[in-house]
Amino acid sequence: GFWKMIRKFFSRKIVIILLIQIMMLLWFSVSIQNFSIDVRYPVAPWVCVFYFINPFFAMVWQICVIFFFSDAPFLQYKEMYRMIRLGRKRWFWKMQGYVVGSSAALFFIEAGLSILLFLPCGIDWTWDWGRLLYTLAMTNVETEYSLLAVFPYTLMIRYTALEAMILLAVISIFLNIMTAEVIAIAGLLKGHAIGMGLVFGAALYVVAERNISREMPEVLYFSPYSWLNLDRIGMNSGYQIPLLYVLVFLAAGGLGLLLCWRSIYLKTDLLWMKED
Repeated sequence: GFWKMIRKFFSRKIVIILLIQIMMLLWFSVSIQNFSIDVRYPVAPWVCVFYFINPFFAMVWQICVIFFFSDAPFLQYKEMYRMIRLGRKRWFWKMQGYVVGSSAALFFIEAGLSILLFLPCGIDWTWDWGRLLYTLAMTNVETEYSLLAVFPYTLMIRYTALEAMILLAVISIFLNIMTAEVIAIAGLLKGHAIGMGLVFGAALYVVAERNISREMPEVLYFSPYSWLNLDRIGMNSGYQIPLLYVLVFLAAGGLGLLLCWRSIYLKTDLLWMKED
C-alpha cells in the first residue's frame, strides 16, 4: 500500500539524485549566498524559480528525473506477486499513483533543498519576491558576483512569487509524469532503449534549443523541457510561447500518454524484468 510506495521511492536512485542535486544547488547558490551576506538581505523562498532559467540546470534536473523513472513500466519480478494479488487494472492505477506522487515529491524536494541551503544566511519568509531577489533583478550584481542563476525583472512583473512557484510546480510535475509514461510505453513495446533515448535527447535539447531558437523561434514549441524556464512563457512573439499552449499541451499529452500506456499494458503479454 502507501508505505510500500514510500519505500520504493526512497531507493538507491533517490540517494544518487539527492547528491547530484545538492551539488548543483550548492554550485548555483554560493554566489547568491555571498551577496546575501554582503548586503545583509535574507533570500525569499522562491529562488529555485530562477535556477531553472539556466538551461544547464534544467537539463541536469531532467536527466535526474529520467534516471529515477528508468525502470518504468515497473515490471520487476517482485511486482509479479503484487499484480497477481491486485489484478492488472488495480496494479496499473497503483503504479500511476506512484508516478504522480513521485513526480510531485521530486519537485518539492528540489524546492525544499534550494531553501535549506540558505538557512545559514537567513530566509525572508515573505509572499513577495523579497528585497534580495528584486535587487538581483534590477542591478548589475549578476555580473559582479558571477551568478549562474538569471533574475529577469520581466518575470517578476508578470507573476507574483506564489504564482510563479505554482506554475513551475505544475509544469515540472506534468513533465515528470510524461517522462515516466514515455519510458513505460516504450518498455511495453520492447523498445525501452528507444524510450530512454527520446526523453534523454529531449533533455539535452534544452541547451541546444537556446541557440537554435535564435534563428528558428518556433522550435520552442517542441521543446517542453525548456518550459521550466518561466521567462520563455508569455506573449512576446518568437522568444516566448503562450501559457495556454503550455497548459493544454501538458494536460492533453499527459492524459493521452496515460491512456496509451493503459491500453498497451492491458493487451500486452508481460515479460518480467530482472531486479536492478
